[in-house]
Amino acid sequence: MLPGDKKILAELQPYITDSLVIHKTFVDKSGKNNLEIKVVNPCKRSENAEEKRVDGWLNYISVRLSNKSFGDTLLYYNPYVAMSLIDLAESTIVVKAYSGKQAVFIPFANCGNADDDRNITYILLYNRKKYVYHIRLHGENFENYTIKDNLTEKFKDLPANLKKGFIQLVQSQYKNVIKK
Repeated sequence: MLPGDKKILAELQPYITDSLVIHKTFVDKSGKNNLEIKVVNPCKRSENAEEKRVDGWLNYISVRLSNKSFGDTLLYYNPYVAMSLIDLAESTIVVKAYSGKQAVFIPFANCGNADDDRNITYILLYNRKKYVYHIRLHGENFENYTIKDNLTEKFKDLPANLKKGFIQLVQSQYKNVIKK
């Protein structure tokens, strides 16, 4: 996190009404790793109109990974907070080993999207690097979504074994990330 980010977050504190925090722990070659994911002003789905929230002034996700010798944070500010807050489910987060190192896949969608074109965003942490990928989807009548991007080309900067595993994960998981 940059010093400027801390100042901005302090100034925006009055606009934070709710947050979702997820903690996970896993072990790899570097030892015990602690993962903290925080979504500020997350999407809320509810039958009760007063509890439902898909729109806001501020929405971001903070991902912190740390172990005894390393710590890093990624802040992703949602650029489209009008009718599209971050919708994240803990059950869709995957931690999997590639070449003896754990990769963390954090997928999320936006809850207020009002057309047949959608995006899923994946935050990927692997080998002390951070990646953010936006994957375009198209559906018919808000269902039957298919991937519009060439994933091999989109993930070209990843090691071959990780790229192959990531493509398989996205292809098997994207329908579970989007909620109606």
